[in-house]
Amino acid sequence: MTRPRFASVAVAVVLLLGGCGGKSGNTEAFASKFCTAFGAWFGGITQENQKVNSTLGPNARPKEAKRRLHAFFDAVVKDTDQFLRSINSAGVPDVEGGDRFVAQMKESFGKFKATYERARDQVDGLPSEPAAFKAGVTKLTNTLQSSLSGVNEAFNRPPSNEIKQAFEKSPDCQRLRGNPTAGASPGS
Repeated sequence: MTRPRFASVAVAVVLLLGGCGGKSGNTEAFASKFCTAFGAWFGGITQENQKVNSTLGPNARPKEAKRRLHAFFDAVVKDTDQFLRSINSAGVPDVEGGDRFVAQMKESFGKFKATYERARDQVDGLPSEPAAFKAGVTKLTNTLQSSLSGVNEAFNRPPSNEIKQAFEKSPDCQRLRGNPTAGASPGS
């Protein structure tokens, strides 16, 4: 059975966070808050994705699979809602492009959330016959992957140098990268 995947978002975040360097004040605080919130969001979704993947296989019964997928989509929506609230509370970095960067993140994650809300609402209506169910899940998954592309695009639009530098300097962002000295620039 095809399952939702989140690796492409992780790659985009590593690209964004990797090419960054160092400004103080509001922008560093923003970067720290953003990365902390993103880490919690991504960690929660990854954990939920692993749970659903461990219970859904080629022999999963459609009724049980629907229940588990509904719960998964619901968790993604709730986690994304929390992430969006965290972006709002992080404020806007007081640098050129700061407002644009925050607006891009809100827009992209808002669309991502809406896509998962629709998927959650549609999963119960999938056919119960196994082959038709699998085809329906594949179609849903393709839609979800397209939504992830929108998030990737937002991360791959390079923000200002000041924002890049704040993300580079932030220990919270460095932890997301997994290696404080490694990285690549957005779009590279």
